[in-house]
Amino acid sequence: MNVDGVTFAHAGRSETVPFTDTTALLALVSDAVGASPAVSKVEDLPGYSFNLTAYDWTGLKVVSNGTNASISATSARVGGVTIQTGQGIAVGSTRADLLTLRPTEIADENSDGVPDDFGVEPQEEPGTNSLSHPGSVGITYILVIVDGDLVKQIQSPANDFSDI
Repeated sequence: MNVDGVTFAHAGRSETVPFTDTTALLALVSDAVGASPAVSKVEDLPGYSFNLTAYDWTGLKVVSNGTNASISATSARVGGVTIQTGQGIAVGSTRADLLTLRPTEIADENSDGVPDDFGVEPQEEPGTNSLSHPGSVGITYILVIVDGDLVKQIQSPANDFSDI
């Protein structure tokens, strides 16, 4: 996965689908992993109406509003397909492997003084304003969540310019 979409590479060929084409993304993932997802409505946060649907393969989930989508992986392989970032980070990669990429520190979720959430493959999004760095352009990135010394989840796209 990357910031803009998903690429499936197999037998010397590759196909890339952007997060802005949910129908093609769901078809690509289903074909790649050889299974249809479990489909469910995502419960809205109080006071919001996002109209989101989740498409869940065990270890890989696509969430969409019907037009745009995001993806998250909690497994290194789904249906025999390796799930990783363009830089080779996968669930189960070590913190040390991740840190060689010089990722952006996003958050220390458990307040132990050690970052748990990181951003990789950042790109500026013109016309947005960073909430993390006021006065700067917003950034879209792949969110990598670490638990202890191992990557436990990868999500894309993530950003620093929206608060939900």
